[in-house]
Amino acid sequence: MPVSAVHPYEAEGPVPEQVLFNFVAVPEEGLPAIRLLQQGMGIEQVRARLREETGADLDVDDFVADLSDAGLVAEVEGRPVSSPT
Repeated sequence: MPVSAVHPYEAEGPVPEQVLFNFVAVPEEGLPAIRLLQQGMGIEQVRARLREETGADLDVDDFVADLSDAGLVAEVEGRPVSSPT
């Protein structure tokens, strides 16, 4: 399941409301995983790259689900993801 866009936090400009109220604790590998997902890599590709580069075995499926639940995923496989209510 390719996650083709993760909402970036942009210090310049409006911050989505959910960013102001939702906090997501991520493992050390979380930030590199987010960056790889933003580049258009699929979940399996991200898992393999992180394993290769860090030796860590991040559960990218659950990680993306958590990001999505927090309203931080914009689209999956080119389809918009609705924000949580």
